[in-house]
Amino acid sequence: MLLDPRTYGEGFAEDTPAYREPCRTPVTRYEPPHDFLTLPRVGTAVETKGRVHFQTERSLSELIAVQFSAGVLHARDVRTFSDAPQAMAVAFGAWLARQQKQWQALHFQFLLYGTEAVKEIVEYQEHGDDFEPNIPLYLTVEFPDDHIYAIGHHADEFRAAHPRLLSTALRLIAKASGRTVNVRLPNEFLEDFACYFWDGDPSVSDADVVKGLRADFGRKKEDYARYLPSVAADQLCPVDMDIYQSRLKVSQRKARRCLSIASLRRVQRTTDGRSSRLAGELAELARLLCDRRTVKAFNFEFMPECVYAACSLIAHENDYIGRLLDDRYNFAAQGSGTTYYGFIPFQTNPDAIRRQYVDWAAGIRLLSQLDRVLALLIKP
Repeated sequence: MLLDPRTYGEGFAEDTPAYREPCRTPVTRYEPPHDFLTLPRVGTAVETKGRVHFQTERSLSELIAVQFSAGVLHARDVRTFSDAPQAMAVAFGAWLARQQKQWQALHFQFLLYGTEAVKEIVEYQEHGDDFEPNIPLYLTVEFPDDHIYAIGHHADEFRAAHPRLLSTALRLIAKASGRTVNVRLPNEFLEDFACYFWDGDPSVSDADVVKGLRADFGRKKEDYARYLPSVAADQLCPVDMDIYQSRLKVSQRKARRCLSIASLRRVQRTTDGRSSRLAGELAELARLLCDRRTVKAFNFEFMPECVYAACSLIAHENDYIGRLLDDRYNFAAQGSGTTYYGFIPFQTNPDAIRRQYVDWAAGIRLLSQLDRVLALLIKP
């Protein structure tokens, strides 16, 4: 015994015989003992795995609480939760589900990240030193993968319906992309190719670059012919897909006007099939672009160097595109490339919160319409 249960006075009686526990035969109430220790049986309904919960930072809890009290998120959407961040994730996911439908062409995801997670992402980003996350919660947009679609097999159908229908589609896509998430267009691939082989100038002629190509690939024409502007430019970006007229000299560039909403409705009525549907969807996209709320629908506070895009449109599937993409991915792997497109801080004032969610809802409507236009361009 480590402890003697007898009661003593001021001191110990050294000559007193040591106390001994009476010998008792161990008896169990229901089952015989299997060893010196008998454990009770644990029912299968009892969880056998422990969970560790860390206390949520007060600033984050307060921000989450005001999102609900502002009336934009609903407590009824949260059936069960273990902490405030989980409740926020469930409620915000339910809000998103009410705003958007399943998209066909756009591929990205909204994520909720705390301050420390954002700091870890931007730590090694170019210009990351200029951004100091100081809001407890950020809405993050991520492009987890690249999705490349060719529009060449539908291009002739659109040109036949109206000479400016295809260029109008690409210009409206570019405008909507500038207000929401990045969609790569054929002219971007042409500009990338020019950076590699034409000193960054997509408006050069064969005579301007032949000397440099001979130095890089050899003097035989068959060695460098595929890199000449007269050969590669149309494969990467035909003239009517070059919405910024980057293939023309600066002095020759003119503003290429889009078809008006009325003209698009006229094309919709006078054509049929895919071209008619495209004209109708473009008219609706142009209408949404007139909404001032979509100008800053997603006001990103910081945008790192993102490797992928929500969608990439190419003129034709060819070796040029494959090489450009490989070079892009390899370059990103060696530097600060990331799959995150941007970070938007959650507002903390009730009025600002309500305005922010209104802007986000307008942006998602614009994205949904953009997706319908893209689907008509790329789907079989």
